[in-house]
Amino acid sequence: MDGLGKRKLLIVDDNSAYSNMLTHLLRTQYQTICAANGKLAVQLAKSSCPDLILLDIMMPEMDGYQVCRKLKQNEQTKDIPIIFLTAKNAEKDKIKGLENGAVDYISKPVDPVVLEHKIRIHMELKCKHENIEALARARTKEITKSNDKLNKEISQRTQIQQALVEQKAYFSQLFENFSEAIMILAPDGKILDVNKGFEKIFGYKADEVKDKYSSHLVVPEDMIPEDVSFLRNILAGKMISKETIRVQKNGNYIPVFFQGYPAKVNDRIEGVFMIYRDISKRKKFEAELFHKSFYDSLTGIPNRILLMERLERAVERYKRRRECRFSLLMVDINHFKNVNDRLGTPVGDEYLMKFSQKIKKCIRSTDTIARMGGDVFAILVEEFNSPREVFKIARRVHKAGKSTFVIQGKNIRNSVSIGVVLKTDKYQQADHIIRDADIALYSMKEQPTSKACFRVFKEKMHKVTVDSLKMQNDLRNAILDNKLILHYQPIFFVSDQRLVGFEALVRWQHHTKGLVGPNKFIPLAEETDLIVPLGQLVLEKACRQLKEWHDYVPGAEDLTMNVNISTKQFMQSDLPSFVMNVLEENELDPGFLNLEITESLLAKKAKAMIYRLNSLKNHGINIVLDDFGTGYSSLSYIQDFEIDCIKIDRSFINEIDSDAGSVEIVETIIALCKKLGLYVVAEGVERDSQLSLLNDLGCGQVQGFYFSHPVDAYTAVQIIEKNLRIPSKTA
Repeated sequence: MDGLGKRKLLIVDDNSAYSNMLTHLLRTQYQTICAANGKLAVQLAKSSCPDLILLDIMMPEMDGYQVCRKLKQNEQTKDIPIIFLTAKNAEKDKIKGLENGAVDYISKPVDPVVLEHKIRIHMELKCKHENIEALARARTKEITKSNDKLNKEISQRTQIQQALVEQKAYFSQLFENFSEAIMILAPDGKILDVNKGFEKIFGYKADEVKDKYSSHLVVPEDMIPEDVSFLRNILAGKMISKETIRVQKNGNYIPVFFQGYPAKVNDRIEGVFMIYRDISKRKKFEAELFHKSFYDSLTGIPNRILLMERLERAVERYKRRRECRFSLLMVDINHFKNVNDRLGTPVGDEYLMKFSQKIKKCIRSTDTIARMGGDVFAILVEEFNSPREVFKIARRVHKAGKSTFVIQGKNIRNSVSIGVVLKTDKYQQADHIIRDADIALYSMKEQPTSKACFRVFKEKMHKVTVDSLKMQNDLRNAILDNKLILHYQPIFFVSDQRLVGFEALVRWQHHTKGLVGPNKFIPLAEETDLIVPLGQLVLEKACRQLKEWHDYVPGAEDLTMNVNISTKQFMQSDLPSFVMNVLEENELDPGFLNLEITESLLAKKAKAMIYRLNSLKNHGINIVLDDFGTGYSSLSYIQDFEIDCIKIDRSFINEIDSDAGSVEIVETIIALCKKLGLYVVAEGVERDSQLSLLNDLGCGQVQGFYFSHPVDAYTAVQIIEKNLRIPSKTA
């Protein structure tokens, strides 16, 4: 075999993934074969005659030591050099491997550089050894044939000596050109020689360090005892590898990976090899990776991951030492979305950076502030003596959160909500503490007018949250399973007492709670974005029901259906197409559908909203402005948008027969709507006196408990069939 590329390696490891990894590392330089167990390794060693064996120690049935002994006992395989691969770090295990006949060992996980150099060195040694042996055998055979070949024998000896000289020269070049720093030390610790790698890493020239003690040159003063221990152990026959710190000639400290080997001559340890690799770049990369993993990229403070780690550590520490109390504060910037929406994300980002630094000044050095995401921060307060200390920090944070921040010439003043978990002695998991701090925080946010600085978590809050989550899940399932039902409240003409149509009102018959009022589940749907599928379900059912009445109930052909559309549902870009699809599926004329919207929606005046409103109007769908007078109370909206109908809120109707002011307001609204060509519906009519006044004021349509509560579809049909008329006010 005339080149390293043709040399053969036998890799023995029961971990196929590790064997594949080693094969991948070495396949460009060597021919590799693999054995998954000791028995197969012995067979392959005999049959394929590898030049070197990489042998794992820890294997089932036959471990590496047993394999090594079998190979060394066999004449055919005894000269194959064996390098142990081991995850065992005990020096006795390494010595045991060498005593069994191995030439070296490599610790797992394998350093590719160490692996490559060790294989190359032992391959070269074997190659030279084989060459020498081959030459010696050839010459010896010739000598035995004829004594007159003495001159050739002398020539052979000369060649052998020359080979040794060449081998020495090779190792000398290898030593000099090795990229890592190598020191050869005498047993007393004096430097015998160093290579160019040493000069490059440490900055000393070889003649500056020879005959000097290494511990006086490259070892930090406080680490000299460690270095003395290294030397003592290596001289005792141990091999050492460790990450440590060394000092350069210019005084800079650098992290290095250190390896120490005993230098043996005639089986006697005559010195020490010390190898250093500069790992500064790796350590810098690890530090950067750590910072990216555990610190927020925007604010530079710890992130959720690091907070969780410290919180888990605080939980475990408290289990061992009950005096190590800790608390968690969750801080949310109120209305932060408005900052981003009005001033832009760059301003919002700068606000978060300044806010985090401001809050950081409110806590102690032993505490941790972390950004949990968005505009939510957490503060871990550790080792406090009294709850007053936690409350003091919370008040400082609350005060700081109300500070004015000057960003890009703009004054931004906001406020914060704070949730506090104070009693943490019963917690076993860190995420449960965060959960309850969140619950306390959002309990605080639900009462924006509260004058309190913070809200402390209580057990009943958790129950309320769990109940709310269960209700959300039940509502979601009710929507998915089409379990919501509709009731219908009739609307009448005032003048001729005819039935106009119905308003569809959704109801939820809960499987355990009974009939749940819309005042409870509609806000829940709004909070969780379930309002969109809920609104779609109501629209589909209402249109389907109206079509059935048109087709099968006499006298119902001209009835209309009012359906409420929430703000979130209206802002869906596909609303017009969805409404038209529902009408087409039911073969229902758009003119029979009245969509009720609120004043708050009109106040947005968004282009997309105007486009959707016009699109619905263009398809012939009527738009009703619901609860008029309770929101922004601006009649200009009627002029800005093509509204077909105004619904006067029940709060005005309720007082119309007892309050002159309410009469004037209703009269004004009716007069204005008549002038603009709009029809008016008064909702919440409950008394004959209210109806009489509305008739006198010229109100067109009415609905309320005076006529009928919302009823199911069956009862609605009875109302249609009777064509229920409004009782005469004189009756």
